Amino acid sequence: MIGRRSSNLNQKKGFALQFPNTRFVLLLSATCAGKGFTLNLTEKAVTLLRANGLKVAFISFGQMIRDRMKTDSEFKTLYKPTVERGDLLPDDVCIEMFENRLNQIVIEMGMPHIVFVDGFCRTEIQIEHAIERGYLEDKDSVIILNAAFETCLSRFGHRKKMSPDRLESEVGTFRKRYHLHTDTIPRLRAMFKDCNAHEYEIDADGESIPTDVFPQFIGCVIDAIWLRHRLLQPGLPTHAVD
Repeated sequence: MIGRRSSNLNQKKGFALQFPNTRFVLLLSATCAGKGFTLNLTEKAVTLLRANGLKVAFISFGQMIRDRMKTDSEFKTLYKPTVERGDLLPDDVCIEMFENRLNQIVIEMGMPHIVFVDGFCRTEIQIEHAIERGYLEDKDSVIILNAAFETCLSRFGHRKKMSPDRLESEVGTFRKRYHLHTDTIPRLRAMFKDCNAHEYEIDADGESIPTDVFPQFIGCVIDAIWLRHRLLQPGLPTHAVD
């Protein structure tokens, strides 16, 4: 049933672009576990690589939703209560937003070599869509960050002080979003069997992010560079040498 729903959506929306040589890195975590910080580190680290022709794109689903709320009054009316409750947007809305953003990336930079994605594939239907579209193959990665409730709550308090106007700024919303991740990730994890899946426990002081998680992200970038060179020189090995 899940696969049929995803297939029907693909046919209805006409998602035509294919990304056979793009590496996708999907990041999933409990709210306030540190994924935004990790992506910021990664984006700063790849600045020089971009200057040398590596096409790196970042998709933050939360930021996409917040930006759209500012410009699309109908969208805001429909889904602001959903976000404030800590619930997920409907799958068809999320999939269409994701595909539209990918199309925009191609228009802006051409076909990307690597795309880091924060906040997609949170449900079985979204994962089935990603599998059908080729975003979860052996060249792709899923990185899952887990952290204790107290650790995330402490970071949530800091974020609330820094960004008091965020829609998801209430403790009840935070609690619901946190348990949404912890309750669903065991079921979702089993669906990532065809790609490179890595799972990390984030400690209270966040030291595991620069020592464990960030190097994994850079490793994904290195593999994307290797894939790019292999396309230019077909005789090279499939993966970079460890």
